[in-house]
Amino acid sequence: MTFRYDKYNDPYCPDCAKHNAWIEILLVDELNNPISDMPYTLTVSGGEKRTGKTDRNGIVRETDLPPTGGRFSINAQMLADEMEKRPLRARRNGSSKIRYDATQRNDNYRYLTIGDLCDAAPKILKWDQPELPKYHFKKQQPNGYMVIFRNERWVFEVCSFRAWSFLLHHQKDYSITNACNLSILSVLSYASFKANNDKEPNAGNYSGSIEDVFFNQLFDLSQIPQQFEEKSFTPIIYDVPFSERYTDVEFIDSAKNLDTQMFYIANNKEVIVVWRGTAGKTDIFTDIKFKPVKLQQDMGIEGYVHSGFYNSFRTMDGEYYLRPKVNVDDDQDKKIPLDLIKGLASKRKLFIAGHSLGGALALLHAIKLRKYNPVLYTIGMPRVLTLSITEQLGDIIHHRHVNEDDPVPALPFEKDMNNIAFISDNDWLGYSIEIAITYIDLKHQGMASKTIEQLKTDFNIKNDTFIHHGDAVHFYKPTSKTSMYKYVLASVGYAPSLLVNMEIDKKRYLVSDTDEKLYLVSELLPDHRLKQEFFELYKLPKTASPGVTGGGDHSSRKYTNFIISKIISLVKYNGLTESAYDIRAELVNQKRLSQAKYDESSYLLDLDLMVADTLLPTLLMPEGITALKRFKYANDNN
Repeated sequence: MTFRYDKYNDPYCPDCAKHNAWIEILLVDELNNPISDMPYTLTVSGGEKRTGKTDRNGIVRETDLPPTGGRFSINAQMLADEMEKRPLRARRNGSSKIRYDATQRNDNYRYLTIGDLCDAAPKILKWDQPELPKYHFKKQQPNGYMVIFRNERWVFEVCSFRAWSFLLHHQKDYSITNACNLSILSVLSYASFKANNDKEPNAGNYSGSIEDVFFNQLFDLSQIPQQFEEKSFTPIIYDVPFSERYTDVEFIDSAKNLDTQMFYIANNKEVIVVWRGTAGKTDIFTDIKFKPVKLQQDMGIEGYVHSGFYNSFRTMDGEYYLRPKVNVDDDQDKKIPLDLIKGLASKRKLFIAGHSLGGALALLHAIKLRKYNPVLYTIGMPRVLTLSITEQLGDIIHHRHVNEDDPVPALPFEKDMNNIAFISDNDWLGYSIEIAITYIDLKHQGMASKTIEQLKTDFNIKNDTFIHHGDAVHFYKPTSKTSMYKYVLASVGYAPSLLVNMEIDKKRYLVSDTDEKLYLVSELLPDHRLKQEFFELYKLPKTASPGVTGGGDHSSRKYTNFIISKIISLVKYNGLTESAYDIRAELVNQKRLSQAKYDESSYLLDLDLMVADTLLPTLLMPEGITALKRFKYANDNN
């Protein structure tokens, strides 16, 4: 006799005693590891409740069920706590081997978040938002997942309760990973908290705001965060337990008080501070107020700095309201942001960044927090310190990025501007004197400045010039055919199996010298005899724009795009391209024409080749390898 399943499992069958359905559920994480020992409840339609735990293989099996359905749920807190521990797979484009295997077995498959399975809302550490994180909890009042009892096996692939975090290395040596992520955050500093500009937030400008990045994009595990302010960038990120996300997120705007902006974020290990650059008329007036002024005692060091930048920085020593919080026992009184950051930095690794004016403010902040060992990355930063201060700051880790034709790092001019009028607090006369000196210098090849410097020497007066601080990282486009090469090589012999090899298209990479810039990290060849010539201490790189007549390649977005392009080339190709060898051969041919030019080109080429080494700290981290794979996949898809 053949068993008639369709008859006896008909939900409208009047003989309910003959109903006999079953369901089997397999729960696994994204790496196909079973989610075992989880207390569950199966609430059957009609009110019956069945309880138990998933077995060591992550399996739940219930039999003797009516052929209707019910709600399957798991203890919210236990599930949330467990899934915080489970890392994510590398690919985020929806492809799942678990799904493929389930389909091959004719099993049913669902990709779920913990919010789909929780029987209630779990307690989330330091969660101060009015709603649960939307990616993980599509329902704000979770009550489990509806299933149908049809004698079937289900595979539930459960997304881990994680969040994205920016991968950073707290180290003295240069890291291109740091440069990528901190430059992206420098772009983000031009957004406001609620909008990707300083206008009122709306549906059109919310995406890319600071709130959107840290409370939406970093929680959306379906993809890598992409929009920062109004631009699309790919950061190098890794997943962390949700409780280790950035829990402190603050944006401070001094508004009418010199219009200074900055934001800071912190988790249990790091605090990152990012200062905004020039973004309005007030900032322009700040930039041109170059009168040298003394640092106050609370900076921990003596000397003179650019008055406009220093006054702008001091605005953050005032009290400001922080973002409103809910579900947190915290008063809403005004706070001093710099004091809060100092408190966070005392127990965490400290990173500071900024572009343009923001770079100058970031440097001043690093000086004030120097005892907390800040790692500072600046982009297109103008001069802010005089020689008397800079000579005392050799212990601050500072990597200073300069584009070849960015005029801003050449300002204010490299000279002592503390004239007698400024010393006497006659600012109007002081600025007039410096403008006149500058005009004479332009007309007569620096005659006025040279005369003044000689007089100071004769009278033993210290020449306290405006100069740069930090190790230069220079983006430079060669103009000589002897420097011609493509930078897409990556000499990462230590990781040939970690990243995907791809066939090199010779035609694509044999390009002219006008197509690509060199990525020159001065510290990579510290003992080379040409380093002092190209990267003189406290100076602009030799090949940088010497004044304000550059092409204006100052945008933070252009700096960031170039850094990201370099990393893309490094993770895609594991060895030297044939074009690199061709360029070497061409250099040898040119050697007979000019030994000096050959030496120069070889030095610059070697520097660029060595940028691959700055990925080593990332490659040595298990989460770093996965992060670079995600970075590569994201850019392959784009």
